Amino acid sequence: MSDLKTPPRRASRGFEGKSKRTFPAHILARSRIKQTMNTIGIYDSGIGGLTVLKEILKRFAGNAIYYYADNLNAPFGNLDDGKLALIAAEGLANVQANSDVTVIACNTVSTLLHMLSRGTQYEDKTQNNVFIVRKCVDKPSIKPIIGILPPVEAYNSFGAVLPYEPNKTLLLATQGTLRHIAIPHGMQIASTPQLATLIERTIENDGDPAQLYPYLQLQLKDFVGVKNVILGCTHYPLCKMEISKILGRVRFYDGTTAVLNALQEFVTSRTQLSAPINFAFSGKDESEKYSRMLETLVNCGG
Repeated sequence: MSDLKTPPRRASRGFEGKSKRTFPAHILARSRIKQTMNTIGIYDSGIGGLTVLKEILKRFAGNAIYYYADNLNAPFGNLDDGKLALIAAEGLANVQANSDVTVIACNTVSTLLHMLSRGTQYEDKTQNNVFIVRKCVDKPSIKPIIGILPPVEAYNSFGAVLPYEPNKTLLLATQGTLRHIAIPHGMQIASTPQLATLIERTIENDGDPAQLYPYLQLQLKDFVGVKNVILGCTHYPLCKMEISKILGRVRFYDGTTAVLNALQEFVTSRTQLSAPINFAFSGKDESEKYSRMLETLVNCGG
């Protein structure tokens, strides 16, 4: 270490003996905001993740957003596990490179990675109903990852029993998600393999979600009488009204709240700053559609 030399000091330009320079309070405040603002990365196959982003914007205002829609490979729900794992690895690498914390806003990808992580250094058992990776032994540069899961576990992230009875509950999820989770005894399951794709097409054509009613009626007519509906795909909250028209008055549950609770470990709200939202795509650029859809979701409240 003896060959290392101390770098020469820069000229002081006549400030010796003077007090330190002070800055106005508003400049210091702006500097602190810049230092603490995070970029939240969101990964999904399409517009479904916007339902999660809407809630993130409410809870964590002032943080930048990088939303990566893997629309070239959509839909994820009907892909085999091997192909989906490769696609997700590439997509998540993109999001990790452009953000400080990653949210997987896709139940199919999250449940697959959660299943593959069991018994490995990737697994995080600190919370149920949300998939978290804080660090990996063989990937020291990894940034935190939070994955959305359908709330079907016996206990939620606070350790309390979930507020529904399985035999009075209907689970709606993609085929991929259903393969990767343990479904409680007695819980009912509806087959909705085309629903996410139909939702995407409806939005693409600026259509009314009521167009989904015939498909939903066919798939859900045998479940009238259930009291609770678990939405195991982030696209599905976009057609809550149509589901309610068929099933009647039901309570909806999804994994978004657990994601928000987990995200607060890594991000805080910065309401003093209006942060950018950037959309990126693996296929064609659909920024205009996504911006319009997000504005509609935010303005509709709820």
